Amino acid sequence: MKHKMWSRLLSMMLAVMMIASIVPNSAFAEAASEIAASSQVVTEMVEGTEEVTQPEEETPAAEEPVAVEPTAEPAPTEEPVAEPTAEPVTESEQPAAEPTQAPAETVAPSEEPSAEPTAAPEATEAPNASAQPSETPAASATPAPSESPVPSETPLPSETPAPSEETSEEPENSIEELMGEELLQALLELENDSFRDALKNLTEEQAKSLSVLPEESLAKLQEKWELTEPAVPEPPVDNSEAAQFTTVGPLFNATPMMYKAKSFGLGNQHQMTEPIDGLKINKSVSKENVAEEIYKIDLSAEAESNIVITSIPCDIILVLDRSGSMKGAPAQDLTLAAENFVKTIYENSPESRVAVVAYSESGAIYSGNGQPAGAFVPVENQVQLVNSITAAMSRPNGVTNSNTGLELAYQIYQAVPSSDPNYQNSRAVVMFTDGVPGTGSWGANSSKECAQSSIYWGQVLKADKGTSITVDADDGFYGSKGTDFVERYFDWGFKWRVKADRQNMPGSGATIYTVGLGLPKNDVRINEYLYRLSSNRPDGTHVSEWGSGGYTDVRTRNLPKGYYLTTDNSAELDKIFQQIADQTGKPIENAIIRDYISPYFQLVDQNGTPIQVGDSIQSGKHEGVVCKDQNGIYVEWKNVTLKPMEPEKPETAEKFSGTLYVKPKTEFMGGTNVPTNIDGISGVYSSDEKCIGSFPHCDVDVRVKNEYNVQDQSIYITNNANISSMIGGNENGPRPFVSLGGGAYSNDFVKTVYTVNDSDGKHVGTWTFEKGKDGVWEGKAISPDECSQYTVSCTVEGGTILSMTGSNEAWVHVFTPTVTWKDSSQDYNTILTKDLLNSHASKTEWIDKHGHDAEISGAAPDISFEFVGNIVDKPIQQNLDVKISKVLIAGQDKTKHVAFAWEKDAHCPDECTAAPANAQFRIHLKTGDLTIIKTLKDDATAEKRETFLFQITGADKTYYASVVLNARENHNDTVVKNLPADSYTVEEILCPKGYALESSNPDNGTVFVSGADALIVFVNTVTTNPDDPTKDDSMAINRFSKDQNGEWTWDWANKPSDSSQ
Repeated sequence: MKHKMWSRLLSMMLAVMMIASIVPNSAFAEAASEIAASSQVVTEMVEGTEEVTQPEEETPAAEEPVAVEPTAEPAPTEEPVAEPTAEPVTESEQPAAEPTQAPAETVAPSEEPSAEPTAAPEATEAPNASAQPSETPAASATPAPSESPVPSETPLPSETPAPSEETSEEPENSIEELMGEELLQALLELENDSFRDALKNLTEEQAKSLSVLPEESLAKLQEKWELTEPAVPEPPVDNSEAAQFTTVGPLFNATPMMYKAKSFGLGNQHQMTEPIDGLKINKSVSKENVAEEIYKIDLSAEAESNIVITSIPCDIILVLDRSGSMKGAPAQDLTLAAENFVKTIYENSPESRVAVVAYSESGAIYSGNGQPAGAFVPVENQVQLVNSITAAMSRPNGVTNSNTGLELAYQIYQAVPSSDPNYQNSRAVVMFTDGVPGTGSWGANSSKECAQSSIYWGQVLKADKGTSITVDADDGFYGSKGTDFVERYFDWGFKWRVKADRQNMPGSGATIYTVGLGLPKNDVRINEYLYRLSSNRPDGTHVSEWGSGGYTDVRTRNLPKGYYLTTDNSAELDKIFQQIADQTGKPIENAIIRDYISPYFQLVDQNGTPIQVGDSIQSGKHEGVVCKDQNGIYVEWKNVTLKPMEPEKPETAEKFSGTLYVKPKTEFMGGTNVPTNIDGISGVYSSDEKCIGSFPHCDVDVRVKNEYNVQDQSIYITNNANISSMIGGNENGPRPFVSLGGGAYSNDFVKTVYTVNDSDGKHVGTWTFEKGKDGVWEGKAISPDECSQYTVSCTVEGGTILSMTGSNEAWVHVFTPTVTWKDSSQDYNTILTKDLLNSHASKTEWIDKHGHDAEISGAAPDISFEFVGNIVDKPIQQNLDVKISKVLIAGQDKTKHVAFAWEKDAHCPDECTAAPANAQFRIHLKTGDLTIIKTLKDDATAEKRETFLFQITGADKTYYASVVLNARENHNDTVVKNLPADSYTVEEILCPKGYALESSNPDNGTVFVSGADALIVFVNTVTTNPDDPTKDDSMAINRFSKDQNGEWTWDWANKPSDSSQ
């Protein structure tokens, strides 16, 4: 298959070359670089192998186990298996032609060691990969290496293929002229760098000639490419010292402890915890001071026997390293440690189960029936489990394929159906190893593949039960892939994807401990492998912020409460395994007593003085501190020892007793069966903050108090009265629905009903507060148009009434508007829009017209008006008195409740001194004067009295005016008074003979009159015609008349001696 892909690559290279002539050189070079990058292959040479011994034929005493063969290195079916000493080959997408580019597995100092290289390695073949392990626990019946066929035509990876006889001598032609088989042989003789450069610089014809060669020829070419890949440098070395083993991480870190629950009365929001066996706790409440209602709370806790905190059963799988390097003391010490581990589990969690898996060449199940579905053995069957552990470690041999053991662990958990009661058990995997996985050398690609596959198995083991997970195919371990989960495919280059049967794998919900014995110091690779596999890294991903070589011993090994544990002394394995086993149960030490005060009470001393957060409370030899968290106020006593008495020696017992005092908060109304403390979380806690017993529920009856003050309220007309403001209470006194914190309210235990009647005794409505609820009004809305008086009565249900105080009469003051209107002056034909008319309301004042001493705040409702007559959106053409027909307040007709006032506008004439009769305001039509000036050009003067006639058109009317020039006058004017504001056109319609109109200013004869004087000038020229009768010395008569068409005409004649002009 690889050879077919190689052929396809050559074909693609050929296609790229064919388009080179029409693609710019830079673009072709980029495309060729991508092709070359997709075709790179990288390999590593084996630096060392772990001891491998020929297994014996006998099997351990346990039942025949199921074995898992290494799946990280499947052997290709299309070519014979390479010799075991040959290093497996991998492929990379990283171009090797660039000398500055690191090879696929090289980790540059600025890169992260596990970051995925640009190409992923091909599935590889581990040494003895062709050997099929037997179905026995030894799992090492591996044929001798000589049994694996070695293809004679394939040279060893460590050698360069010998040239054939045809190509052993220097070719006559240069390599640029060779084709086909000759070209192939010439390429194979070249040195590494020359070979890679020559292959990438083939011509189009040469690439085509190679692509049609047989697969066995292409195999040689591919092998040569793989062998010329530069070696991967070692990661940086850290010389810091790791911490010595101290503690292990909690087994149930993510699993809450479950206990039987009791549900008590109101306000209980937490689950009750039954005290563990041997723990006796008690709480009692009594009334200390009746008058002040101070309550005394007595707490006690004691151990009736030795206490062991037990948890839910745990399904534990031991995954043990039985490789050849474990021979002797390591195997013996591991066996002893594992056996003691089982005993401790039984003592602490007798309902737990254990399965035993061992791995070397392959993994095998040594417990139960040897199959995943029957691997778990109840921990009470200690003898059977001890025999399984002994059998698993009896004959160490082979390599360290940890992935095969982890795969079996996964299969064991998956064999437990969700319907099985044991499915609810917590889960833990304890994986032991004494060195580098796989062959035992990081120089072997199979070791890195084994590490990555193991990390993948860790991810699916740690994933939560009930969820599914698909690993990241791009993840890698120093350039190598976890081929248990991913496979290579070709898509314009070699890429990696998750295998179909490894997608959406169900999670197992297990905690993983990795335990290492005699691991190399400062080996960042083995640290990364075991750290990421463990529950130190729940998602198993690379810690990117640590960068290259960041998995130092100090950072990863033996962290406090860690999951990656190491020792150099096999005798200390027992200590590590014991601490892991202790996570299933341990004696109580340094107990914590907590009592949360319910939000209905405040913490006080015996005299009723409030106690604040941070204050101390002494209880015998125990000193408590007042604290606060999201649940509320509580008192905490730490480092409490609960020790049972020795036989016949009661003085040896160590007990706890404490006393608190509380009183109801002033806002609390009281009631029956009121809890003094918060149930569930008030109790005894272990030193790791787990509740091991809740204090019993205690409640008291608190006498009911209610203070209410029926208060006057002011509203705008149309608004509703606010009942909560009207029926108020003392701000710091008992009243309904006051939050006390923690979801508690002042009326949680009482029902309060307020009844409202009007001044005539008629029922208006009721305001009801159910227990713990806000008030609900049932009845009419209190929204009077006039000031009104109401009476209120109150009843409380739910307890013994201690006090009921308050007044029961109140006024609702209603504020109504007084609107002041103001006259205005408008231009002729101005459109009277609704907004323009409303704008005459210059101000609005809201008053209590009954004169009560009341105030009001808040936004007033909107007011709008309707007007008498059809004036809205009409033009004004005369003075207008405006009358309001309706006043709408918040959309309601409240005209009769509105008062009006008037004020004069600055433009009003002097005679405007009050509002118009039967109206609220007036709109004056603006007027103005128009001055018409007649002048003669060039300072000419009239020789006699002359009259000029003008027509003035505007405001839908026509006016006439004349200007007279007396003899020797150059100019004169006339004024037209009180024209309505508008645009007017002035035209000189008649002038005496001998005069011609020269111009006007404005030249179009149009002027605008608007409350101010307007001016227009007409200029005439005196004609010089000697025959012009106007030059006659005789008198002339100007006659003005209209002809039959309505046009003005002017005539003149010599005036008789008895007439005047």
